[in-house]
Amino acid sequence: MTVTVETVDEAAALRNGGRDAFDALFRRHGTTVLRYALKLTGSPADAEELVQDTFLTLWAKHRSVETAGGSLLPWMLVTCRHHGANMLRKKQKRQQGVVSLSDALDQPAPEESPEWGWLRSAIDELPDSDRALIVRCLIEGVPYGVAAAELGITVAAVAKRVQRLRAHLRHARSEN
Repeated sequence: MTVTVETVDEAAALRNGGRDAFDALFRRHGTTVLRYALKLTGSPADAEELVQDTFLTLWAKHRSVETAGGSLLPWMLVTCRHHGANMLRKKQKRQQGVVSLSDALDQPAPEESPEWGWLRSAIDELPDSDRALIVRCLIEGVPYGVAAAELGITVAAVAKRVQRLRAHLRHARSEN
């Protein structure tokens, strides 16, 4: 007697099944992604953060993700590896004394820390929509596609606005 295994296209199931399919994918692959992330980081806390980032990215891109073999696991492992590389770069920059935008905003208030007061001032001067874009894309690291969907604009428009906002912040820094 031969047993046949039905091949499920997880990407198609996710596109069509929404939240329930996403939950099923997490139950099916979450532990494997966590083990992989733990090997990448060596830290349970960092590994959990990578798993969260991986599944958030999957949800953000669930309408466009394609797979060759039906399983989303290889895509998730590659995504996890990319998030791990980003995490490592961020840690290395922190060790070298390079401070990220989100770290700078976590510093004391401008009156307590004149070194970073320019940043808060420059951000506070922006319109609400630009401040929201800085928070979502530059501080929280949300992909442009997610921010575009939230704001109801195109990804190209988000990219251009972020480019303009980065230039604005560089200019504000050069004045201080």
